[in-house]
Amino acid sequence: MKKIAVLFICLLAHVGLHAQVKPYKISMAIKSTSSPQELYKLGKNWFIDKLQCLNKRLVLDDGSQGVIVGQCFFTYQPKVEINSARIKGTVEYTVKLRFRDGWYEYEFSDFRHKGAEISLGLLTDSANCPAAIQGVSDEWKKQVWDDLKAQASAIVKSIIKDMVPEISRQDVSGKL
Repeated sequence: MKKIAVLFICLLAHVGLHAQVKPYKISMAIKSTSSPQELYKLGKNWFIDKLQCLNKRLVLDDGSQGVIVGQCFFTYQPKVEINSARIKGTVEYTVKLRFRDGWYEYEFSDFRHKGAEISLGLLTDSANCPAAIQGVSDEWKKQVWDDLKAQASAIVKSIIKDMVPEISRQDVSGKL
């Protein structure tokens, strides 16, 4: 009976550790004096006219709920030289905008890497790449994992720098 109890506790600890890993995302709520309707209109105009990304697609456009959701891609050019041709590819991500009275929120999430031969899948907040890839070292996976997150972060910061002034009519260049 003790063995079963110990096994059960170990299983719970293992499940608990994996449950804590969350998808990698960049988000922030920003105060505004504009109405939700005005914010929504500015946000939709920004998404349609100004957002620069590959294969931009509007997935949800709900003015009554103040929500816009879209999907984009960026080309992943690895900084890691080993196996670079095998991991070169795209990263798909989701852009969510929510507009409320007195604030709006942006969220960039669900970053998914698709390589030419090796795909790392969903980026998470984990320090190490969870993908099981045969024939490569854990050190290599960590370098690629960190590079993917760094490139995603740089692209999102560039988008935010252009987006926030368009929606909230304020300069955020020094806040990123």
